[in-house]
Amino acid sequence: MQQDPREAGRDNLSKLVVKVLGTSNKVNVRLTNNTPDVLKIQRGNEMLVTTPGGANNSVVVGVQRLKKGAYNVEAVIEQ
Repeated sequence: MQQDPREAGRDNLSKLVVKVLGTSNKVNVRLTNNTPDVLKIQRGNEMLVTTPGGANNSVVVGVQRLKKGAYNVEAVIEQ
């Protein structure tokens, strides 16, 4: 998972990119926001996303930075 490269160096983070490497299949990924005081995920602090598959096997998640500081969002692949 990474910050959208187009937002590098900006304080007002608005997107995270969840990219699955090593497969072109659709993958279910559970996201858990461990720092809800720093970062708000638009669809909740715990959510399941599914990548579309293909060469760019990634999904964009909308977020809002609430204050400066390190954030931690855990991504776990679900079977």
